Amino acid sequence: MFTFSLLLAAFATQCAFAAPNLVKRCTPSNSTSTPSSTNVTAVTGTLYYYVNAFYASCSQLQLPDTQVLQFALNLEYLESTFYSRGLSQFNETDFENAGFDSSVRERFVQISEHEATHVKLLQSVLGSDAPEPCNYTL
Repeated sequence: MFTFSLLLAAFATQCAFAAPNLVKRCTPSNSTSTPSSTNVTAVTGTLYYYVNAFYASCSQLQLPDTQVLQFALNLEYLESTFYSRGLSQFNETDFENAGFDSSVRERFVQISEHEATHVKLLQSVLGSDAPEPCNYTL
């Protein structure tokens, strides 16, 4: 549970810095409480604050479904491009020469295929509302 909370906190922090106009900095309604862990560091405490602020602000957003799906599609475009370009630049021999087992590249191929499927799914759901992919320089 703590790992999930930490991942969620990292996501909320990313959102706070990546889209500051969407994440309102507000005091959590229960700002005196802390996570149940007895070993809370300053970083964890800060992340905990942002998670609470993120939850408080998300309840006020009310974004249209189309806009949320367009955002998701843009993220999938980035992920799909990242994996496909990486795989096109490094073949099996490159992975082996770098000390990786062949299963590592195979897993990247699988992830790349999943990302391409996510793109196709979101494009089909959005139809004419689907944004065009960006030209990434990775």
